[in-house]
Amino acid sequence: MTSLKMIQFDRQELELIIHWKDVTKSSVAFGAGIVVLIAISSYSIISLFAYMALLTLLGTVSFRVYKTVQSIIQKTNDGHPFKSYLEANIILSKEKIEPICGVCIDHLNALFVEVRRLVLVEDYVDTTKFAILLWISTYIGAWFNGYCLAAIAWIGLFTLPKFYENNRDVIDKNLVLIKAKISDTVSKIKGAQPKKDQ
Repeated sequence: MTSLKMIQFDRQELELIIHWKDVTKSSVAFGAGIVVLIAISSYSIISLFAYMALLTLLGTVSFRVYKTVQSIIQKTNDGHPFKSYLEANIILSKEKIEPICGVCIDHLNALFVEVRRLVLVEDYVDTTKFAILLWISTYIGAWFNGYCLAAIAWIGLFTLPKFYENNRDVIDKNLVLIKAKISDTVSKIKGAQPKKDQ
């Protein structure tokens, strides 16, 4: 139950950041993402991870040496500067992980069932929509590489929710019209589709 509350809290915190309710946190998150994307464009992910780990290690070693020298000069016995972090419980318990894994497995199973249904042509209309989506994806793949798509997704994550929030009425009205047109077209296609064998 506690882990579900943590997930809910994290989701609320994420929504606050994405919708720019806390401008400081949103700016830091957006800026950090952009810096990482720029770094990935210049270095491989492995090199980037190694450099970040080395910088972190350099910082912790320097701070530990500084605190040790300071305690020797001031003749104090402050102990290890990271003692509270070393004693903190970071072990993931089964009780915290099981609900998250259960949700992930449910989503994976639903995905596998849906892909099987689409690939094995259970419904002509749904398989046709899936084929059109794959065909469009080939063009998207030709236009953009993975890095570019990640950059677009990151920028969209911080701009589209706020844009929708500011223009909700107009967007909802147009989405209702589009959905009605799509439903009408799908019903016409399904009406023209031959009946399934009994």
